[in-house]
Amino acid sequence: MEADKELKELEDTSLSFSDFDDADKWLEGVINPFDSKFDCSDNTLLGDSSLTINSLCDKTKSIFENVIGVPINIIEEDSEHSSIVSHIDENGDKRVNITLGNFGDTPIYTKFNHEMAHYAFDSLNMDFSFYLQSELKQLPKEYIDKALEMYRSVFNVIEDQRVESLMGKIYIGVGKRFESMKKDMGLMKDENTSISSPIDYLHLARELRPDLVPNDMGIANKVMEQVKQKDSLATVLLAKKFINNVLNPWILENIEEDEKANEKESSTGEPKEDTKIVTEFIKRHQENRISDHKDYGFDETLSNEVDRNIEKMENTPEDELLEETSKSIKDKIQSIKDEIEKNARESKSSSNPFPTEIQVIEGNRNSEYEVDTILSKKLRKVLLELQSKNRMKMSDVGDTINIQSYINMLAKGYGDVYEQQKKNNSLHIVIGVDNSGSMNGRIDVARDMLATMFASVKDSKQITIEGYTWSGSESVCAITPMKKLSDCSKCNTSNSYGGTPTDLAMMYGYDILKNSRAKNKMFVLLTDGYPSTSYIARKHGVDHEDASDLLKKEVENNKVKHNIGTLVIGFNCGSREMDMFGKNAFVVDDIETAREMTTQKFKKLIVETQK
Repeated sequence: MEADKELKELEDTSLSFSDFDDADKWLEGVINPFDSKFDCSDNTLLGDSSLTINSLCDKTKSIFENVIGVPINIIEEDSEHSSIVSHIDENGDKRVNITLGNFGDTPIYTKFNHEMAHYAFDSLNMDFSFYLQSELKQLPKEYIDKALEMYRSVFNVIEDQRVESLMGKIYIGVGKRFESMKKDMGLMKDENTSISSPIDYLHLARELRPDLVPNDMGIANKVMEQVKQKDSLATVLLAKKFINNVLNPWILENIEEDEKANEKESSTGEPKEDTKIVTEFIKRHQENRISDHKDYGFDETLSNEVDRNIEKMENTPEDELLEETSKSIKDKIQSIKDEIEKNARESKSSSNPFPTEIQVIEGNRNSEYEVDTILSKKLRKVLLELQSKNRMKMSDVGDTINIQSYINMLAKGYGDVYEQQKKNNSLHIVIGVDNSGSMNGRIDVARDMLATMFASVKDSKQITIEGYTWSGSESVCAITPMKKLSDCSKCNTSNSYGGTPTDLAMMYGYDILKNSRAKNKMFVLLTDGYPSTSYIARKHGVDHEDASDLLKKEVENNKVKHNIGTLVIGFNCGSREMDMFGKNAFVVDDIETAREMTTQKFKKLIVETQK
């Protein structure tokens, strides 16, 4: 149940890795390390001394350098705050410095992702002061400089909320870190918390304490909700709204009160002191309530953009403009997701996760194949049954009460009692076809069977199928991948490799499925020879009999640990050759046997993988 929930979260809010085999591993190891795995005493992830917080920052940094195209420099220093600043180097190139301070209990990796969010979602392109001229004109000139510091505080807290909501949309684990950080900050607040200005209510709303925000300051809660999942213009719009409706009236009221107090002090002959409001401004500045993101400068291009945005804000209703900023950021998010996935795939393809003994080669497209329509229909029926199969789960809402769950709830005093149907139909099938020399004369049947399996899942969005041919020697396994039906023309016997390195071939197929996000996984092996375990024997220093036992255990472990069902089809083999694969291996001598046995075994294996 918990695993299903996590998968649903990934499907709802994370990247779509439809073709990226290593998505789960990459997300878990690079992007989504949870705090429970982190040992703050030595900045390492438990169980992996090589994976430090610094290395995680470097990995994420390199991803965004590739995505956005600007070098990033990470600086750790003994300071009271973190910040991100862009600048132009001596060669005229744009660069970004992220400084990570060591203040507070917030993990460094969370601080890093906060600053990275400013960079990824265009905080550096926004100089808010140019948008606030009308607000500044409402105040006496002598207060403008200090008022800008308070405006910056308003802008900064709203912008923090915006970029964190977007970064959490890209990376689920990072979003959870942000929420945990804000919750911890909010837990330190109560009804006795000192409030020195309306800006404090913005912080309370951001720190998940809307209960401490009075009704007359409800705009603070509203602003913090409205700015989520918006582009940077929304921050300016909502900051202006808060300044006009709340902050400026508060400033003017305090100025008036302070001036009256000073007039009274002057009439008694006492020396005139600096006003309370100015003192508060200074205090704000000293508390570092300023923006942690600063651009390198303000150029003509940005000036033109500001002019366009100001005109848009003057002529467009607020609700309409906020909706527009919501739509525009979706394109930005998708663009970042696409670039991340692209870079991840390139990184995956540029590295070889397999032993050097495994070599991927391009096969020749020179063979015709024929789809067995009878077998295809039978397999399609089995697979459609899988797609339509729903799995029951219990929930606290629903239309139908499960009697047994209701009884259990009465006995325990708690528990969900409503039935809900949960679809559980994603399937990933990998088929490895032996194309060694001994398959000559049988390869046509294997090729047609592979083509038939591809045809049986045509137009199915929930089922992924891919195949490969394999052959070699004791030291080499040559792999030719096949991703679609037309690739079956590459399924031929090899003139260069006559052996059957079964252990290496299975390692290749299992690795694809281990990194698949599908709920159900099947590995199908088509072969005609006795399983070779030479690689395992060399690797573990054992004889071939013990190596065969190890391969058998690998088959069992992949079923238990990764829910990978294994089906082995032997062509004209003796039963002894198939013994090590257990009950899900069978021998076929003709196409009719292949049709019936394959259908039966497929159906049985699908049922087993769903348990």
